[in-house]
Amino acid sequence: MDSYILKSFIVEFFLLVGILAILLYNASILSFSSWNFPLLDKESYNQSLFILFICLLLSLNNDITCFSALHLFSNDVTSLSIKTLLLVAIIGSLICGKPYFLSKNINLFEYYSIVLLSVFSLLFLTSSTDLISIYLCLEMQSLCFYVLAAFNRYSVFSTEAGLKYFVLGAFSSCLFLLGSSVLYGLTGTTNLANLSLLLTGLDSSIINVSFIYFGLIFILVTIFFKLTAAPFHIWSPDVYEGSPLSSTIIFILVPKTIFLLLILRIFYSTFFDYFVVFKNIFLICGILSVLVGSLLALQQKRLKRLLIYSSISHVGFMLLGYSTGTLLGITAVFYYMIFYIITGFLIWGLISITFSDTKKSLYLTDFAMLGRTNPAKALALALGFFSLAGVPPLIGFSMKFFIFSASIQANMFEISTIIILLSVIGSFYYLRFIKILFFEKKIKYDGFVVDNTYNEVVYVLAAFSLFVIIFGFIDPSLFLLFSYKIGLGLMFV
Repeated sequence: MDSYILKSFIVEFFLLVGILAILLYNASILSFSSWNFPLLDKESYNQSLFILFICLLLSLNNDITCFSALHLFSNDVTSLSIKTLLLVAIIGSLICGKPYFLSKNINLFEYYSIVLLSVFSLLFLTSSTDLISIYLCLEMQSLCFYVLAAFNRYSVFSTEAGLKYFVLGAFSSCLFLLGSSVLYGLTGTTNLANLSLLLTGLDSSIINVSFIYFGLIFILVTIFFKLTAAPFHIWSPDVYEGSPLSSTIIFILVPKTIFLLLILRIFYSTFFDYFVVFKNIFLICGILSVLVGSLLALQQKRLKRLLIYSSISHVGFMLLGYSTGTLLGITAVFYYMIFYIITGFLIWGLISITFSDTKKSLYLTDFAMLGRTNPAKALALALGFFSLAGVPPLIGFSMKFFIFSASIQANMFEISTIIILLSVIGSFYYLRFIKILFFEKKIKYDGFVVDNTYNEVVYVLAAFSLFVIIFGFIDPSLFLLFSYKIGLGLMFV
């Protein structure tokens, strides 16, 4: 049994050992005052990236298909696939945020240690099959994100972002506990597998079903808060904009996949008998997310806030896929998430390079006439924004096409029409940014910097993302099969 636990959770164990080694090594260097406190941010970055890369290799070569430990954690095909996607997302996010973070000369190695701790909690959250273990992993991940949001101690906005995130995040965790306690009081168990066996096909005269709905609503609100789905998104623009750019990239690209998996485990696998009631909640929040994200992004003049509201809009598309209640909808959701992450690598990486040393907020007008000063970078950004808008033949079109295909197959014609109209309206802010890139004049170019040597990896990642965005539309079967495997991994048929 012990050998199976070690082999099944080898990624988590290796990551934990790596975190402890980094902490001990860097703390021992800082203890030598005669060394005049050498710079550690670049070294810590390389150490963290190496550990995450080894974790990715271990995840790809793990042949354990299904294993459960103490009924709190289990590894199956779905969790192993999501772990691989999570590690790819965090490696790409660290690469994208590297120019911005290193240019600030914060020189605190603890940043990357906290990032690794958040990844450690998210990996266990992926395997969590009990409400207690889910809550503990959520709290550990949230605590790490609070620190990352407030990590720039010399910025008032970063401190404010961390405080807001802490207060509202603690409130959402209380809601999850309340919902879990209601379910435990009704059933006497918090294990998802036991809850599924107990409540599937249960006569409503035995247990008051309204109390089950009551507990599940609070759990769903917590997940929507973490996903930044409307109307639970209000905290995200201020928190994400005030956070350091490297932290914002992690917040937007990394944890959403795990929270989508939580919806899959709880509302598709365990409580699918009650999904009909929650389908309307998914629909309402999905439409609100697309509406709020599209309309409020039109008013934004700051680039980070525009991309934050854009992410809220994309969450609405993924909730539309979940509201179908079909395997095709699940496949479309994770297919959408994969290419949203890849497109994010391109856009955030180029933004981090371009404005790595500026201390002011990033305004859309700062990119004026980039098409003349750096045509290749402007063209890459334009293609990335065209992909997010869903313009064919880029990969963003297939992302939305599969979502709408799943909703139309589920006979949701009216809802699909509404979402399509809202997405057309919302695509205007993408076109406005592209217009600024190529056609708007600017007299003073004070925001651009000379590229440094440590930007080469970012350019490689951006080039790879651009290649996938352009040519992934031709044959996306590999990504579709990967997304299909995620849905089938939980025995959803």
